[in-house]
Amino acid sequence: MKINKLLLYFAVAASALSSCATEGYEDLKAPIDKEMNVLGTLEFPIGKSAPISIGDFLAISETGIIDTDDAGNYIFRVDAPPAASSYSLRKITIGSDSKFTGSFRHESNHIAINPEKVPEIEEIIPTISVPFSFEYSDIPDDFRNVSSLDVNTAIDFSLSYKAEGIDAMTIKKGAQISIPDSYVISEISSNDFDLTEGTNNLVANKDIRIESGQQIDLKVRISQIIFDGPIDGTVYSNYFSLGGNVVLKAEDVKGSFLPDFEIVLGAKLAEMSVLTVTGEITPPALNMGSVSRDITDIPDIFKDAVLDIHGTGLILEPCNDLPCALKASFSIGSVNQKGESFSVRIEDIMVNPGDSQELYISEDGLMAPEGVRLVNVPGFDRLFHSIPSKVSVYDIILESVIDGPVKITAGKDYKCGFVSGRATIPLTFGNEMKLDYEQNIEFNLENIPDGLNTLDLSTMITSTLPFDMSISAKALDANGTSIDSITSDINGIIFGGALSAPKTSPVEISFNLGNTNPSDIKTIRFLLHAEMEKDSKPTSLNEGHYIQFNQITARIRDGFSLNLDK
Repeated sequence: MKINKLLLYFAVAASALSSCATEGYEDLKAPIDKEMNVLGTLEFPIGKSAPISIGDFLAISETGIIDTDDAGNYIFRVDAPPAASSYSLRKITIGSDSKFTGSFRHESNHIAINPEKVPEIEEIIPTISVPFSFEYSDIPDDFRNVSSLDVNTAIDFSLSYKAEGIDAMTIKKGAQISIPDSYVISEISSNDFDLTEGTNNLVANKDIRIESGQQIDLKVRISQIIFDGPIDGTVYSNYFSLGGNVVLKAEDVKGSFLPDFEIVLGAKLAEMSVLTVTGEITPPALNMGSVSRDITDIPDIFKDAVLDIHGTGLILEPCNDLPCALKASFSIGSVNQKGESFSVRIEDIMVNPGDSQELYISEDGLMAPEGVRLVNVPGFDRLFHSIPSKVSVYDIILESVIDGPVKITAGKDYKCGFVSGRATIPLTFGNEMKLDYEQNIEFNLENIPDGLNTLDLSTMITSTLPFDMSISAKALDANGTSIDSITSDINGIIFGGALSAPKTSPVEISFNLGNTNPSDIKTIRFLLHAEMEKDSKPTSLNEGHYIQFNQITARIRDGFSLNLDK
């Protein structure tokens, strides 16, 4: 690429010697004119530049938000903060101070006991019913038509009698305590009663003797309460019952008497905590406000450009821990570099329980990755017509969708909303795109003679970029400062090509040097203005796109003057 001045001097000297041979020897005694003129047009090949990647133009290393997709196309990835909330059914407790009793009182004029003749009497008692109820006022208004409660509940039963002169009462084998079917029994604690399979009947497995002043105890653990129908009000009521034969004994009493006696069945709610509630839930609509992301690391090359970006997508990852579907509605807005704002409203996006499949929101879904759920929104590309300075997701409203009873765990936080989001903005430009690039190329022009008025450069520029570019140039000195005394004229444009079909364009550059020497030019800054053709389809920028300056030649028109003393 370098021109050796010695070769140039040798060419001039050879011309002078040839002239002396034709003029004669005597002429050598005359003074020699050391100012020599070299006429005609001279060309000096300089070489070529390395391929200049589109990544160099885009200043990829200066930003952390430009990336490439699997095909190598450049894309902006803008992460958004999560937009999630939680629904919590407050922990439900039901008071444990509920105590109920039921009894059978035997009329004294019906039975006479003479211990000497009839020391004991067996009596078939009618069913003893014990009313039992509890309040559930802590179940929140979000629930309607509650159908069941999963509970950790223990009910203590007691059995005793009251009678003057009676030493003991025996509950005969086969007597049973009946618990309503609405209570699901998980366990009983008793050696005297067995739970009949398939029923809620606790049957005495032997004769059970109860001494005067004593009682027998039975603990029954309940795992679930199933309501016959939607409960109404704040109290749930039902009955426990006792039925079977009893035997009264009066061993120490002399003579006959008419006993008054009462058999007592007691039930006490020893503990009760509600684990889950099953019913139709109507959580209040969750309005989660807005989340936004400022985009501050946009390369300068894009800030004042008209980009006409197409194929933008917003990826949102939903979450729904609730056992019912959610209907999500929200707005998406953007603000561009000029302060102009745009927005779209998206309604009724269904998110099923446990659904974490990403939503891909876009105008046409053409650039959607695999495995996402497409949500096509007309006008969506307008939000990202240029790379925005801010992206927001706001007015996020989540509503439950109920088609039957659901089970909610009391005291648990159910997370719902969007746990992550990111906008993907591909550098895919439509025909309104206008973009300016700058590229510096170093030139070694030290061997070009000084004193020129004009220096011409010609080059063949190869391009795989998908758009045409007009070109202008500025000469820079060793400090990278523009040399204002040098002007340039350019003939030619760079025609756009393709990755598989590069296109080469001839470009001529003429520098009007004025009083500046070519050796003062260290770098040429090329200014490239790109525009898409008006009928072109949106085209992506790919990391494989490049331009290259080939066959760079310096041309000196009309010769030059050379002082051999210098």
